[in-house]
Amino acid sequence: SITDKRVDESQKKAVLRASFFVVAMRAQSQVENDLLWMLEMDSEGKRDPKSLDIVDGTGEDN
Repeated sequence: SITDKRVDESQKKAVLRASFFVVAMRAQSQVENDLLWMLEMDSEGKRDPKSLDIVDGTGEDN
């Protein structure tokens, strides 16, 4: 689910933060992972293809 967002209209940039839970096979607990999407928009407000996805590789036990 989306947990946070920031939009800078003047620079045409946005950052979305999302989280999801993962349970490994035979695991006792679940791990929360974060995703960050750093988006840049063109002059028409469409997503620029140079946008970046960042995945939290460590996760956090819950």
